[in-house]
Amino acid sequence: MPRKNRDQIIEGLKQLYEAYVDLRTQLAEQLEIDFDSIEDVRDEELNQNVYQEVKSLLEYFIEDESVSTNLLGIMFSDLYEALMEIDPNAVEEDYEEGEKDEDEDYYDDDEDYDDDEEE
Repeated sequence: MPRKNRDQIIEGLKQLYEAYVDLRTQLAEQLEIDFDSIEDVRDEELNQNVYQEVKSLLEYFIEDESVSTNLLGIMFSDLYEALMEIDPNAVEEDYEEGEKDEDEDYYDDDEDYDDDEEE
């Protein structure tokens, strides 16, 4: 990768990370959540508020910059997959367990359906 591209991506990741930490910190303070480190905060209300802010900012970015959502999706997917390869535990376990439980319920229903067809 050309050094210019590498430096741009690293700088962009730094800026995004710092802005995200600042957003979480400000919202946690507004919600009067006590914390030593914003990285340790596990609060559903905070997570929901951060999500809504990020979604609004993303919508604004897409419209204002005329960004391709397809390329943006590929970029985020690449970032996520690379992070999971670097640290498979990077995503909160609680989140993954919730997703897994929903999937298991879905497949359990399918198994019941298949059983009915065989009878």
